[in-house]
Amino acid sequence: MVNQVSETTSSGSDSRSVEAKDESDKSGEDAKRALSSSTSPRPIASALTTKPAFTGLPVNDGREGAGGLAKTITALESDGFSRFTLGAMVSHYPALANFATFAARASRDLPPDPYDKTGGRRRRYAQFLAHKRNGHIEATPIHRVFDEQGEPKTIYLQSGTYQPDFGDVERVFASLSDQQIWDPVVHDLIRLTIQMAIATGTLPNGEAFIVGFHINQQFPRSDGTPARVSPNKFHRDGEPVTMAVLCGRDNVEGGETFVGSLATVGQTPDTVSPEGILSRFILSRIGEAYVVDDRRVAHHAEGVVRSNPSIDGHRTMILVDACPIKRVFSHEIPTQAKS
Repeated sequence: MVNQVSETTSSGSDSRSVEAKDESDKSGEDAKRALSSSTSPRPIASALTTKPAFTGLPVNDGREGAGGLAKTITALESDGFSRFTLGAMVSHYPALANFATFAARASRDLPPDPYDKTGGRRRRYAQFLAHKRNGHIEATPIHRVFDEQGEPKTIYLQSGTYQPDFGDVERVFASLSDQQIWDPVVHDLIRLTIQMAIATGTLPNGEAFIVGFHINQQFPRSDGTPARVSPNKFHRDGEPVTMAVLCGRDNVEGGETFVGSLATVGQTPDTVSPEGILSRFILSRIGEAYVVDDRRVAHHAEGVVRSNPSIDGHRTMILVDACPIKRVFSHEIPTQAKS
């Protein structure tokens, strides 16, 4: 059961729990300070003319879709999707230089997805209100509640129009930790997603947006059972834009990503006609990413199995999606006549 209560420690709690709680609070406060003092991203309209001095991720590996911010925006606008690397974005979003460190931590200690009966998925989820302030996008966590043990949770609801497995079902997932919630890497990923979408018209140039931040892990079993995503077919998410970034991959095979036309929705790669598949690729290096315009394309990721059955393996992705918040005026809200 989830209760909307403050995160406090009872006087009868074990002292070790209090120490752990204090450390968690300290980490969260440190992350807040790091976020407030981080360098503001450069305007999205400025040209990416130089490659940043950056060793954590490939800057531009020369493969399909890889490149800088301008190239990514052009491809998203023309094709409805684009591939890129976070390394190519660091000159505009400086915190992404630390993505490799963030990703290594985020891939560990992910709790099981309580709604996955196969045992092959783990995840955390957070929701933010992103808004413009002084020309920049800032994000504040929302819909974060705490269970009876004081653990943060976030409620997640998808429309049945887009999610056939759990549509219109209110799910409750473990939230990002306090430190993750305020990490500058998280906030630069949010800014990048929204600003690419605004630049291409995928999102309207509004003042506020609801953002979903997912850390999803496929964790295959030792018996050879693949760890699959849900829904396990070509689908749309419902949010106008989704950016997906490889956060970790170890001891797994498979996990090929497909981008398809809208006609592929509900189908699997083996049933789709060749012309329906617009692109297919495997994300293999930390920080490789793609972004989709959900109005124009569908997408799908195949399951993964362990390369060595005796050793744990995983494929971990970060997904960032965004929806606009629309202002509704009083004359647009119907009144209910009194009887």
